[in-house]
Amino acid sequence: MFTKNKLKISNSIWVIFLFFVLIIATQAAASDIQNVGGAISSDSISDQNLAKGGLVYNCGGLNVRSGPGTDNSIIGGLTPGAGVSIIGKEGKWYKIKYNGSTAYVHGDYINTAGSSSTKEESASGSGTVQVSTYLNVRTGPWGDIVGKLYGGANVEITGKTGDWYKIKYNGSTAYVHSDYINKGGSSRTAGNDNSSSNDNSSSGGSASASKIVSCAERYIGSTRFRGPEVDYGNLACAQFVSTALKDAGAVSRVQLGVVGVVADLKSRGWKEVSAPPFKPGDVVTWKTYDRSGDGVKDNDTHIGIMGNDGQAISNSSSQKMPRRHSVYYCPICRVLRQA
Repeated sequence: MFTKNKLKISNSIWVIFLFFVLIIATQAAASDIQNVGGAISSDSISDQNLAKGGLVYNCGGLNVRSGPGTDNSIIGGLTPGAGVSIIGKEGKWYKIKYNGSTAYVHGDYINTAGSSSTKEESASGSGTVQVSTYLNVRTGPWGDIVGKLYGGANVEITGKTGDWYKIKYNGSTAYVHSDYINKGGSSRTAGNDNSSSNDNSSSGGSASASKIVSCAERYIGSTRFRGPEVDYGNLACAQFVSTALKDAGAVSRVQLGVVGVVADLKSRGWKEVSAPPFKPGDVVTWKTYDRSGDGVKDNDTHIGIMGNDGQAISNSSSQKMPRRHSVYYCPICRVLRQA
């Protein structure tokens, strides 16, 4: 009898002890959240002159919150590749325009599209849309979408703001991203256009196949391509290929999109060829996943460079680094070769 009562008292003490431990742990967790919120508030630089655009590079989607911190409610989401209009910053959180109001997203998952400066540069001439599907036309840099331009369409350029061309569109003005415009016959105002990387004749050109392969091979196993702009290595295939091509002197800039790399190479005289046989230095794109959700793998969803051993070199999404692999690991979309 005494033993049973002693056991009941002992169990009761343990229950009370665990209850107090749970309360203390809960208060500590709440305190951590409050401290984080305080740090954000004290470091607040919201509503500064920070008007600019950005791209979402979070593979699984990015939560949009009512305030700058994870303790604020989720009011929506942004898909990978979505554009955002940034109007301020609080700590590590960007204040953005969202559904006609303001909201917040974490800065680690936003690749900003340029500096805080929105000064318009002088640029004029014509250009051709270099995409396999269509290019969004917007009211401003990362503004609302007002239309589409299909691959091969000609545009009249009237200005440039950051990475965006100002164009004439349906009797008005609009903006398109310069990465997808092949600019030709330009007539720039001397001294006012500081961005010449879009002029294909300015830099980048032919490069030997052996040099292209050598520049690609040096990055095999490298952890260089793991920045937030490429989802920490998950979306780095175009960045790796264009970096190797730039190192070899074949292109003048690094790009984050497969379509942009393909358009750049074609504008420099690279031709689509039938393969096999493959040649060292060929650039190959594959159909690796269904981007549009229609059940069919989409074109140009992965890109790599052919090595000297008959294998391709591309960035592995699973290993998050460039590696060698069979060129037939997925359906081939196209093979590009220097003319």
